[in-house]
Amino acid sequence: MFFTREMFNMDEKNMTRITTIHLLGFQMPQRIKYWIFIIFLLIYCVSVCGNILIIILVSYSKTLHSPMYFFLSQLSASDLLLITDILPNMLHDILMKEARISFSDCFCQLYFFAVASTLECLLLTVMSYDRYLAILPNRGQSWNMAKFMSLLYTIVTPLMNPIIYSLRNKDFKQALGKLISFSYSLAQQ
Repeated sequence: MFFTREMFNMDEKNMTRITTIHLLGFQMPQRIKYWIFIIFLLIYCVSVCGNILIIILVSYSKTLHSPMYFFLSQLSASDLLLITDILPNMLHDILMKEARISFSDCFCQLYFFAVASTLECLLLTVMSYDRYLAILPNRGQSWNMAKFMSLLYTIVTPLMNPIIYSLRNKDFKQALGKLISFSYSLAQQ
């Protein structure tokens, strides 16, 4: 990747501004470019059709009007934004002899990519919490207990994961055993 710069002479000061980014990663033989273009075009079409199908099915089917399917349709819309932000420009760059993008276009594309990725992560979090709450009332637990368990699963489990996975390691177990026996021998003295 290299940049094209414009020079401005304003009152004895030089100001350099990056205007174009040249993408060098798409330099390959033309025959290979066509195959890569076809593969990514098929992936794009299947993904767009699949996401639109999910949105239409959730919208029109009365049996799919639950919160989980609502979030699934929102996840499909987020995925549409994500792939439509990146793939059409990439397909264009694959076919062009010299792939380039203006700095403002690159920044805009990065912004929409970050927004769509963040939205997707938030939707997955909300969907998992919704599933968790849907399972809890079936067990007859109270709402306060549900809040406590939610807090437990959200905070305590990620804190305990490193300890649990460390205890599965043989070397870690041996080192921990030596530390405990050394501490025990110190306490005995």
